[in-house]
Amino acid sequence: MKNGTTTILNVVLGICLVLAIIFFLQTYFLSAEVRALNGQISGINGWRQALQSLAADCAEYSKKNPAINPILEPVIGKQPGTK
Repeated sequence: MKNGTTTILNVVLGICLVLAIIFFLQTYFLSAEVRALNGQISGINGWRQALQSLAADCAEYSKKNPAINPILEPVIGKQPGTK
């Protein structure tokens, strides 16, 4: 009886060990992918902030110098306050 119980427990331990290795490898590779995607997201957010700043600067400049409006209209549409 003791030999049969030991065998069953060893099989269960082996299955748990294999599953632990599989879960570790999944976590390792997925975390590497997440780190790579976070780098891409940071780059995209940087570009977005730069473009928003440029758009705000253009809108502010168009208030002082309306001659730029024909250039900006195709890109950002009708300027507020113009007819």
